[in-house]
Amino acid sequence: MNATSDTNDSLRRSRMSMEEDLRQVRRDHIVSQAIELFYERGYSRATLDALAKNLGVAKPFIYNHFKSKESILIEICERGVVNALLVADKAILSDGSPTERLRNMIQKFTLVVLEHQQNVTIYFREVKNLPQSDLDRIQLQRADLDRKLASLLVEGVDCGQFKVEDPQLAAIAMRGMVSWAYTWFQPVNGPSKSDISTKMAELALSMVKA
Repeated sequence: MNATSDTNDSLRRSRMSMEEDLRQVRRDHIVSQAIELFYERGYSRATLDALAKNLGVAKPFIYNHFKSKESILIEICERGVVNALLVADKAILSDGSPTERLRNMIQKFTLVVLEHQQNVTIYFREVKNLPQSDLDRIQLQRADLDRKLASLLVEGVDCGQFKVEDPQLAAIAMRGMVSWAYTWFQPVNGPSKSDISTKMAELALSMVKA
């Protein structure tokens, strides 16, 4: 009896996991199409009717996963920021000297910004349409990265690898330098993402006289 119960519980958990995975796949598909639509038309001119048409579904399908167009915008903006910050945060906290970690962080941060150029564009272009509570949450995440990056710069100064008078200001400048790459990066007929990420790291290291 207990074996049967355990088997049923296992099957139920497996089924729930599969359903959740499928739901996430559908959410990701909606977000992916919404990114294309918001990027091309702008948030205010994009409609859920147009999104449903691009997806090849009825509009209720979208409402099964997102309660409004605004909630899709929040998801797009937060994903773009969180993806970039997670990669940068991981690099900052990795092993290696401050110089190695700063180079790694700037390279990976730059790559994520360039690889998610549309997300980043939508965030900066449509930030005015975000609810204040969601904007505050995202800005706190960005500020947390600034603090961690500033701590890395202080560590580099303390061990003699960096020379910088204001680590906090330098951290903000580095994040801004990388984040702003979305405005000028050209996927075609320009330097590769890898080349740009390497040059960005060199610029960051020169800022702190590494």
